[in-house]
Amino acid sequence: MTMVPLHLAIVCFLVSTGPATAILHNVTEQAVMKHIFEDQAYDKNIRYHNNTVTNVTIGLSQISIDNVDIVGGKITIRAFLQLGWKDERLAWSPAEYQGLSKITLDKDQVWMPDISVYNHVAGESDAEDGPSLSILKILAYADGSVLYIPSHSYTVYCDLDPSKSATYSNRNCEIKFGSWAHDGFQINVLVSPYSNSMTDLVQNKVWEVISVKPRRENKFYACCPEPYPNIIFNIEFRLRMDKRLGVEVSNERRLYHYLVDDYVPDVMPVPKVRRNTSYDYNDPMVTVGMYVGVLRVTDVDFKTHTMVSTFLMLKRWVDEELAWDPAHFGGINKTEVPSDRVWKPAFLIANRAEEWYDMNNEMHVQSNGQVRWGISYTMRTFCTLDVYRFPYDSHTCYLWIMSYRQDASKLGIKILGAWGGGRSQFLQESLEWNIDSVEGTQENWQLPGDEKYPAAQIVIKISRRSTYYTHVFTAPCVLLAFLTPVVFLLPTSAPEKVTLGIGIFVSLTLLLEILEDNMFAANNVPIIALYYVATMVLTAFSILMSTIILNVVDKGKKDRFIPKVLRVIFLNVLGRILRVTPSSTRDREMVTFNELENHGDGLDGSDVKDDHVHITHGGPSMNEWFTLAAVIDRLFFLTFLVVAIICSIAMFASG
Repeated sequence: MTMVPLHLAIVCFLVSTGPATAILHNVTEQAVMKHIFEDQAYDKNIRYHNNTVTNVTIGLSQISIDNVDIVGGKITIRAFLQLGWKDERLAWSPAEYQGLSKITLDKDQVWMPDISVYNHVAGESDAEDGPSLSILKILAYADGSVLYIPSHSYTVYCDLDPSKSATYSNRNCEIKFGSWAHDGFQINVLVSPYSNSMTDLVQNKVWEVISVKPRRENKFYACCPEPYPNIIFNIEFRLRMDKRLGVEVSNERRLYHYLVDDYVPDVMPVPKVRRNTSYDYNDPMVTVGMYVGVLRVTDVDFKTHTMVSTFLMLKRWVDEELAWDPAHFGGINKTEVPSDRVWKPAFLIANRAEEWYDMNNEMHVQSNGQVRWGISYTMRTFCTLDVYRFPYDSHTCYLWIMSYRQDASKLGIKILGAWGGGRSQFLQESLEWNIDSVEGTQENWQLPGDEKYPAAQIVIKISRRSTYYTHVFTAPCVLLAFLTPVVFLLPTSAPEKVTLGIGIFVSLTLLLEILEDNMFAANNVPIIALYYVATMVLTAFSILMSTIILNVVDKGKKDRFIPKVLRVIFLNVLGRILRVTPSSTRDREMVTFNELENHGDGLDGSDVKDDHVHITHGGPSMNEWFTLAAVIDRLFFLTFLVVAIICSIAMFASG
């Protein structure tokens, strides 16, 4: 049987049923009808079979959804049902009837296949009692082919999910057609070749038909061995984006489902102008602009050479799949969508020291398709640290950001800006570290092979807040260093010289232990530790020199003569330079009496007085020994003072 397209069939109906055509073919058609109904005695109650099955083609066209009852699980559609079959009792020879090839008949004049809707709702489908807008004519061809295209309204049961989330998704409803009384050996139903055409769809203002897919199936029942074929039309539909079935729905919700319902997040959004171009490392398909802000340095671990920092990464790119016309959504020109529902560039921190994952949060999308995704991280990264200038040290650390999915021909990175320091009143700055500067550059990494991957280098310069360390470690050590020369300002014969030196040495030892508790293993020694050691060496040397000076004083008590070499060097040369003369030591000699009086062995102090008489009335050698001790005191005081100043300047200059 030859089938014709729907629009041609309708035209044929209009032409053949027009008044002019009826006048022209009236006589010929009457002759054909006389031949069929009178001469051949056509009986419309009997199916023509000639011991063969009658094939009936079924199609649906111009489908429109009138109503959807989600709660009741019912849908009402209006469509043209296209039925075609062959009845050779209606055939004639066109040559015998002036070339007439087709005629129009009332459907009540001929045999009609009993095609019914299996899943219709009783009392709500006009297909049961006749179509409300049905075409009551059939088109019969000279070869016996019959075409019948009525317009019906069908209300059928569907499995509709009434949940809120499913309201905005695509839905499916099936309409099942088949013979009601005949099995498959009598009437066989087939899919019309024109039933799946979408060109004849008439869209409703509320509901949108996405697709119509017919399929044929055979049903077998336990009662009967014969098959019962049927044709099932699967209609996929959804709510239009501008209406919500009479339910008030916000523009934001409509826009959200418009953007994400059919979106494939695993596919990179290549711009339309680039879809037919080749890959180029110098011109990537998608370029991601990036702002990086280092908000806070939480910790710097010198043992593992790592830095813990909190930083913000703001990415921008254009995704044409996420563009929309604001006029269709109440003027909305920007919205937010979850990051797991759309494509996002996959980056990692290459020098991270711990596991790290992208977090799923909201993306900001503009109507032109520009996507902005900001996310903050607190991460431990490797960093080369130098402790030499502790506690006045500064360091340069890096964040290496690179793509691990798309290479540089598909994805590019462009650093739009970088900054350091907390810009938010809710972010507390680090108590120990300052962020001096943050800079960013982009480049492509050449990995083994020919592939290049986009990367960005963020340079972070930090410095320690040294106020605490200055008060706890530096200032006490400097004071002790300048206290060491004071040992040589005490009287030459005073044993407190050694006592003061030992006290300074013990204090430095305690400070060094405290510093060690706050320090860490490193390849090089901090400058402050070197300063501590230098001060301890200086103090130890001052104790040694104090012991020597006391020995010199002791020799003077025994009235020994000073060697000539010492007299020339220390008394004649250094004494004059340092302005130390014998007369200047007399008062210091008298001090020894009081010192010795307090340390005498006799109960009445007689031996002390004897010593005093011996000292004060001794010969010139006694005065020379005291002068020698005074010169050595003055010399080492100046020497140790200069050394302390030089060491302090060197430490602060290095810091």
